[in-house]
Amino acid sequence: MGAEATLEQWNLQHIALSQALLGVISPNFRMACLDREGDEWIIHFTLEREDTTDREEIDDAVTQFEALQDHAITCRAEVSVNANALDWPPPPARVVFRRRD
Repeated sequence: MGAEATLEQWNLQHIALSQALLGVISPNFRMACLDREGDEWIIHFTLEREDTTDREEIDDAVTQFEALQDHAITCRAEVSVNANALDWPPPPARVVFRRRD
């Protein structure tokens, strides 16, 4: 996969992340975004407050996301804790989940 992902690749990763998040989202989750840097997919989670259980669920979701791939990919998770107003990420990042605040 080159540095530029196609629309089909973005759509497939969006669906994979949506599926990986099933049963993971708690009321503490504010947003989950999918982004890309070079060949690496980045999943950014925003929590309202620090929570060990939610951190474990995030690890499980990333593992599930990787398991849903039809070939090896490079990905990483980033987690931030923020109770303030959230901005939408700049394109081409995609918001896969956002809590209604």
